Amino acid sequence: MASFGRLTTRVIYFDRRRVGSVAFLILSLTVGLATVAPESFASPVSVTRQPLSAFENLMSKGTSSAYVASYQVTDFDYFSRGTITVTNLPPSPGAKSTPNVNGYSSTLKTAFVFRGTDGRVVQWIHNEANVSACSNTPSSSGYKNLQCSRPSPFIQSNGYSEEELGFVPAFVLQTVKSFDSTFLAKTSSIFTEESQRFGALRCIRQKQVTGSMQETTCLNRAGLLVSWSSRNAKNDTGQVELTSLSHHPTSRDLSTMKRPTKSIILPPF
Repeated sequence: MASFGRLTTRVIYFDRRRVGSVAFLILSLTVGLATVAPESFASPVSVTRQPLSAFENLMSKGTSSAYVASYQVTDFDYFSRGTITVTNLPPSPGAKSTPNVNGYSSTLKTAFVFRGTDGRVVQWIHNEANVSACSNTPSSSGYKNLQCSRPSPFIQSNGYSEEELGFVPAFVLQTVKSFDSTFLAKTSSIFTEESQRFGALRCIRQKQVTGSMQETTCLNRAGLLVSWSSRNAKNDTGQVELTSLSHHPTSRDLSTMKRPTKSIILPPF
């Protein structure tokens, strides 16, 4: 399992007190994270909204960049223990998308493949206005019969949106933004860590005023997600860790794992 190695930590604290509707989505992921070895801490200071906005902007930039990133996860929403490899191909400047039959248009070119330790496989490809998928089915002797679908029009609905939970960087970005805007935010901290594998990391830890939920998110210099964890009191309720990274995705990463034979597949939750 990957490890960050020795980590140097510098911390900036700021208060975020507000009243809002408490709506949260708990991800159940479990992977090992390295222990942080703090060397020094800055004195608490009053900080404006800007540092958190800058963190979100950096993360948005990294999430939309070019990459093939593999994450180790456990019980990630409806996924079991395994890995999720996410591919993202940014659109070329001035790129336009033709609306599909449902009126939906997009320049998004991204895909993920989940491989579970129990043998489960799920692939989801969002290529501009169309989507395709691959999935196998459980049997008494494990998962079998991997089947894939041809491109079909994306439909703006909860069902299709939930299929895209495997886009780990984009999904965690939304949890960071949702925590800030809808949780009763307590004391959050922005700090830095040094990873032996991925270099300097910029992190944020978000907490609640009431309740015991806490989320910690770390990014590399480019803003791509390296780790994310969620805790409720002393219990881990979600963790994810980057294990490999390439900045050279190709169009082949948007192809189904085998020849498609189905018109549409929506992998079950």
